[in-house]
Amino acid sequence: MDSREAEELLARIKRQYAERRHRRTLLRRWISAAAVVIVVLVGGAGLYLTRLNTPLPLTSMAGLLPGSPDVQLIVGTQRYLFARNTDFSISGNTIIARSAQQSKTIEMDPRLAMNRVYAPRGRKSNLVLADGTTVNINSESSFTFPSSFPDVRRDVSLAGEAFFKVAKNAAKPFTVSTASFNVQVTGTQFNVNAYTADKVKTVVLAEGGVRITSKDLRRTVNMKPDELLTMQVGEWSISHVSAQDYTCWKDGYMLLQDMTLSEVLHHLSRHYGTNISCSSKIERLKCSGKLMLFDNEESTVASLATIFNLKYTKKQGKIIIYM
Repeated sequence: MDSREAEELLARIKRQYAERRHRRTLLRRWISAAAVVIVVLVGGAGLYLTRLNTPLPLTSMAGLLPGSPDVQLIVGTQRYLFARNTDFSISGNTIIARSAQQSKTIEMDPRLAMNRVYAPRGRKSNLVLADGTTVNINSESSFTFPSSFPDVRRDVSLAGEAFFKVAKNAAKPFTVSTASFNVQVTGTQFNVNAYTADKVKTVVLAEGGVRITSKDLRRTVNMKPDELLTMQVGEWSISHVSAQDYTCWKDGYMLLQDMTLSEVLHHLSRHYGTNISCSSKIERLKCSGKLMLFDNEESTVASLATIFNLKYTKKQGKIIIYM
């Protein structure tokens, strides 16, 4: 072996050694990262943490993890996933998350304006805001809120359904913004149903007073307790109702008011996070009354089928009702 060949062999050995060191370094880094993930998963007991590339935008559903069955909390660029129904409360610069299985304290960055809670199909969530306002968030609903409220206003936004019990403060109006209208109050209790996919939107007032304004500012309505505002295809109408009937979803009931069976099953699918449908022969069947929402979707479907003398089957996670 001449000197040139010896130098080439030495250079090849050095390259191979460097490559092995690089692979070992990458492996150590991967193991370290995996250990961090394992600590988060095990220590969280149902809490998962991921990172967003950019801070949360203010559009209704942006930044959410599509298809996830977990309650999502987005704080700045951090996304937290909770495997069960979870309650949140704000205390100073922290959000405290509580479920039946865990309690977690999450730091908020006061420089970032907005945070978000999303309850997917089959989940619900409750939130106590910095001013003491409580918000009950229904399934498949996204609620955006600030870490704290400035001196003159309290602004939040909603896509879906939520019941609000607003802390009284006449000097700082509380405004709920949806895609098609705004609700402004100073202290009251009311329910907003504003699912983007639904043609009909509603606001029902349980206590106090609210002012509803369309996004184009062409319509304004002042409501009184036990009034229902129905909005569809550009038409608004006010009717006198029992507000309790429209907020009973918080207590495990569903109001059926001259609804078709297919409409009822659409709401049940949203509530349970399960695909529930019926045959075309009975989809126009009219339903009225109050339906108890059991913890198990099959129990609720069974009671509904018994009332109308129908049958149902469950296959591959889907429930179909038929005659």
